[in-house]
Amino acid sequence: MLDLASSQDWYWFHFASAHEQARHLIRALSNLPEDAKDSLIDQDGDLRLDVEGDTVYGAIADFEHDLSDRNKETAKLSFALNGRMFISMRRHALYSTDLVRRHFERGCVPALPIDLLEMIFSHFAHAAARELSEIA
Repeated sequence: MLDLASSQDWYWFHFASAHEQARHLIRALSNLPEDAKDSLIDQDGDLRLDVEGDTVYGAIADFEHDLSDRNKETAKLSFALNGRMFISMRRHALYSTDLVRRHFERGCVPALPIDLLEMIFSHFAHAAARELSEIA
């Protein structure tokens, strides 16, 4: 297992809920509160935002992503973050998460895990605004 304590970096772990090993990995993380672990694993829960100690966790909305880019269906991204890591889990491929992944590939990595959450949410907000504009 990765030793987070020996590094100054932070890490993003992104899982598809279909992978059973992801649940075992999340359960094994000693630096996450149990409620945060439950929130990550429960893909049927509501959208939410909670804070426990130095951990922010919950679930936010995103658009599903398919081969043709963004579609109009919304889905959920579950996440937990602290100063050293951002863990996310999703059932479907997600539009905003994929855009952020592309930023990482180009070397545009946010300084902190909380900045990653802001990037994901910002991409979703812009996509939702475009969707509303098309409807209007």
